[in-house]
Amino acid sequence: MSGSALSSRRDFLRQTQNADGGWGYFPGKRSWLEPTLYATLALHGDTSAAKSFALIQSWALPSGGWRMAADVPDANWTSALCLTVYIARSVRDKAFDRGLARVLSTVGADGPFGGGAEARCGTAG
Repeated sequence: MSGSALSSRRDFLRQTQNADGGWGYFPGKRSWLEPTLYATLALHGDTSAAKSFALIQSWALPSGGWRMAADVPDANWTSALCLTVYIARSVRDKAFDRGLARVLSTVGADGPFGGGAEARCGTAG
């Protein structure tokens, strides 16, 4: 992708960021965690990403995971994506530790997620 095409897409994200720092699934709609996480990654290093990361941090749940929206207190698969954003920003706090524990304790149809992920995330020992 050319630099100007990427720049115009980043400009679009900056222009459609909600006042709370997040993004909705469509411009002007309420903020949801998933599009906010993707936009935060796309704008990594930009001041807009700092504002959205503050929103993401405010949505961390005591049980590990992050709420899906301001008024939806449930965590879902996006907890793993939150960890990606935290790692990209070099942030390791209590919310990260709780979220990592939540993801690593998840058991799906194929068994537990774990399998040495702590070492790959730089969180072992």
